[in-house]
Amino acid sequence: MPADFIDVAEDTNLILDITKIIIEKTFKLVKQSGCEFSINLSEKDLDVEYLIPFLLTTLDKYEIEPQKVTFEILESI
Repeated sequence: MPADFIDVAEDTNLILDITKIIIEKTFKLVKQSGCEFSINLSEKDLDVEYLIPFLLTTLDKYEIEPQKVTFEILESI
């Protein structure tokens, strides 16, 4: 179940690394396809100081428009 996976990832702090990988891969796909995508963020993702600088750097790296990516916040279950 996705909820179980997310709980384990959050409990072990792997969610932060997973989020960075997902953002990087998604931005690469946006650049290649021109499509719009949504990325889910957990509460833990929002607690880290590096998230916004990482997002801005990755947007610049792939030269994509910020409006091509939507972020959704996962609710705790």
